[in-house]
Amino acid sequence: MRSLRFMMVVVVLMWVFGFAMLPLIPDPAPIHWNAAGEVDGYGSPWIAALAPALGATIIAVLAPLLPRIDPRGQGYVAFSRTYALI
Repeated sequence: MRSLRFMMVVVVLMWVFGFAMLPLIPDPAPIHWNAAGEVDGYGSPWIAALAPALGATIIAVLAPLLPRIDPRGQGYVAFSRTYALI
């Protein structure tokens, strides 16, 4: 439960930081770089600022649900201490 609270706090901070940085991101914002380090993809500042927070939110919501919906949930019991750290 403690790690779940920590995860939720981090996700909320990611959303706050994303919205706070939104006015500072150029339009169009670089969102992809090639192997040479050159920008080869541009997108909306909204995507650049909030996509990481959205991904973290999806993971934070799914992490506690996965043991309940997995049809082969025996692995979660055997590794419950390790899974709680994630």
